[in-house]
Amino acid sequence: MYLLFSLVAAAVFAQGGGNGGGNGGGDGISTNGLGSACEETRKKPLDVFFLVDGSSSIGKNNLNDTYKDPSEWPGQLRFIKQLVKHSLTVEGDRVGIWQFALNNDTMNNEKLGQLEFALGTPVDHIVENVQGMEQLMGGTPTRDGIEMVIRMFQQAPELDNEDSEEGRDRLLVIITDGNPTCRDDEVYSGCHDPCHDLEGNALTETVDMLDDEGIMTVVIGVNNDGAKLQCLVEDPEKNIVKISDFHSFDEYKDPTGDENLLCVNPEELELNCCRVSVSTPELFNMYEIQCNKYSRIECLHRRGTIMGLAIGV
Repeated sequence: MYLLFSLVAAAVFAQGGGNGGGNGGGDGISTNGLGSACEETRKKPLDVFFLVDGSSSIGKNNLNDTYKDPSEWPGQLRFIKQLVKHSLTVEGDRVGIWQFALNNDTMNNEKLGQLEFALGTPVDHIVENVQGMEQLMGGTPTRDGIEMVIRMFQQAPELDNEDSEEGRDRLLVIITDGNPTCRDDEVYSGCHDPCHDLEGNALTETVDMLDDEGIMTVVIGVNNDGAKLQCLVEDPEKNIVKISDFHSFDEYKDPTGDENLLCVNPEELELNCCRVSVSTPELFNMYEIQCNKYSRIECLHRRGTIMGLAIGV
């Protein structure tokens, strides 16, 4: 078994597809050009809610609507795990996660999403369990998700030490790869855009609610035009970070800028994969069994072929 795995890994690295191989061309994951290390350490505790897009557009191929990349959702969850693990390290930090999506189930409960982790859930528990989140699928009710998170901030349990409430920053992190659902046709009629109505007129209600609660908002836009949500942020150039996909961690930077609230040393976001390209189900099953014996699979079926088996978490 060890010999077989070694041969696979050796073939991959010989092609420049291993970690650090080449300059990140092709389907390899680049370790070059990653953002600079954190220069300052945050000392003040933070309340942060991650608003996670669980819509069907996650993993969707813009050139082929029938193809879905099943590695994108696990990649998103791993990205959140690493971000929480390595940036929310100050004693007293509180974290919550809300997943938003528009489907029959979420419309029936009138929440258009679900609470995955309440604000104040121990950080270690989130790190250990966030990768078990199941994707809801459906449309993208961004405005409704924001309103639910505002409610979650309002309902957060009071801290034992009243002094610790003073000066505590509140941060909303929106992670999305699709435009908010906003349409009027025979299939669906409704607009869930926090910045514009169906006619394209600017809206301010959502951002006013955020301002009233003192919540800073940043956007991590994955493979989409983050400008659609720029009404929510103070400085779109700084507070909206666009990355190509959840394998392109070299494009991440702290969206809070000089605030350094989500600063992560770049090596912490690297995904170590042994990359292989196989053409038959038999070969795929063989390699999958080998990698399963080492650790969790986190990057499968990329771009329509079997492109990688993860050996790092």
